[in-house]
Amino acid sequence: MKNIFKVVVIFIICTCTSVAQEEGDFTFSIFAGGGFSNISTSEDQNLAESRLSLSAGVLGTYYFSKSWSLRSGVAYEQQGWTNGVYVSDGGFVNDDANYGLHYISISVQPEFHFGSKNNKNWYVNAGPYYSFLAGANADTTQVKRFFENSDIGLAGGLGYKISFDNKTNSALFFELVSRKGLTNIGKENDSENVTNSKFGLLVGYTF
Repeated sequence: MKNIFKVVVIFIICTCTSVAQEEGDFTFSIFAGGGFSNISTSEDQNLAESRLSLSAGVLGTYYFSKSWSLRSGVAYEQQGWTNGVYVSDGGFVNDDANYGLHYISISVQPEFHFGSKNNKNWYVNAGPYYSFLAGANADTTQVKRFFENSDIGLAGGLGYKISFDNKTNSALFFELVSRKGLTNIGKENDSENVTNSKFGLLVGYTF
């Protein structure tokens, strides 16, 4: 699955580059926000309670037209859960610890912009992400060794932007986002996949 993901990302980036040489605008954005993260099993069962998790990063967006664009970004993404399960050498067992997983995430997402004819301020996006695990803790205990080094999944969002100047790309945006992991995050739970999930709100500024 990792190889397929890499091929898709390379194909999209190459396609974008070939078109970008001829037309379109490129924008740069920064964002931060928070949401509620949790984990679930391959049978879609929730194992724990959600916890508040933060996000922050940068985005680059290339516009093919007023309606379509492609964006890619790098972000710090917190995931985790609380009051449900504990990771040990024996796998996932009941516990009330507060778990925080800290990822560096790379995403690629096509976007569709809609609204009035001259002001397409609404947009939706969806696409894959690939995350590298930078650290993991249960309360104050380091538990990174119990987790896989990467997480692959899908992310999507619905956003609204407020433009400040029609002659420039400057805008403030708000975006509801959802992330769903597709790969097993635990090393010791071979009998059942446990995956990340997250739903939150981002606030950002486009230059």
